[in-house]
Amino acid sequence: MSEVAIVTGAAGGIGEAIVRALGAQGVAVVGTGRDLAKLQALADRLPPDMRFSHIATDVMADDAPKAIVDHTIGQFGGLTYLINNAGAGVWAPVHETTDAMIDEVIGISLRAPFRLCREALPHMGRGCAIVTIGSTFGIMGGLDGGIYCAVKAGLTGLTQTMAAQYGEKGIRSNIV
Repeated sequence: MSEVAIVTGAAGGIGEAIVRALGAQGVAVVGTGRDLAKLQALADRLPPDMRFSHIATDVMADDAPKAIVDHTIGQFGGLTYLINNAGAGVWAPVHETTDAMIDEVIGISLRAPFRLCREALPHMGRGCAIVTIGSTFGIMGGLDGGIYCAVKAGLTGLTQTMAAQYGEKGIRSNIV
């Protein structure tokens, strides 16, 4: 089986760069995002020989992790890499942060990656990897960082836990 990756938030700037870098290494890529038109535009910009498929779904939807992983297995027969790139960049001081802001950032930037990891792990083994896009603000916090910094710190904890839990099985977990 060839290498296969899932990249969430694939149609954004960082997401597209990740998709292109993986494709240049011969990795088949499934890109996810909420906007089908943006995913199709990305597909149209990629080299014609790149193995790319996409699935438009909101990573916060209850059925999204299973749909994404099932699509990947169906298209390419396996899963080697999960790149948790989708995120919400809501910045506000704690006293100005609404419940809606909290729910959005936790939903997109912590709950979705956690659930995708949980769905992907049974399909992964030695040589596989989960990479999560973090932030230095998850380590040091920042003025007006509020929920954004808290969630990025949570991603660091999740990544360290998975490294400890699944590293002996040969599954790497890193945060960038």
